[in-house]
Amino acid sequence: MAATVSASFFSGKGGVGKTTIALNLACALTNLSMSTLLLDCDLGLANVDVFLGRTPEFTLQDLMTRRIDPSQVLAPILDQGEGQSVDFIPSAAGLAELVELDEDMRATLLEELTPLVTAYDSLFLDLGAGITPSVLTFAAMSRMPVVVVTPEPTSLTDGYAMIK
Repeated sequence: MAATVSASFFSGKGGVGKTTIALNLACALTNLSMSTLLLDCDLGLANVDVFLGRTPEFTLQDLMTRRIDPSQVLAPILDQGEGQSVDFIPSAAGLAELVELDEDMRATLLEELTPLVTAYDSLFLDLGAGITPSVLTFAAMSRMPVVVVTPEPTSLTDGYAMIK
């Protein structure tokens, strides 16, 4: 991908606040006159749209299976003008075929998204939980991989496993 992934948010376990942190940090960057794209990369259980109370017309699944134009998947979150905006690309929830993309599918997805991504100052990835190849591949693309944990034993041990 031509643009650098500014940060990716992931964990060993779900429900620890990855989406909340990614979404709020993306919106906070508008105060620094930055445009940010939040890509919901929780390919099996996406929920950025749920947090925003939105029902997207198109998702990453449409991009991959119906070959629609990537700009059709793009959805605005916040636009304060003068380059201060946050957009997101929703993924689908509850669809097994997107849970784990093989290497070729990941490459195709990144190739499709590159023209959109390069228009933003920052790119955040809200990743799924666990150590699947897709999560690890997307996290490795990031300048700042962020492992999100809570002070719960399973969250801490799973977070530590992610770091290893």
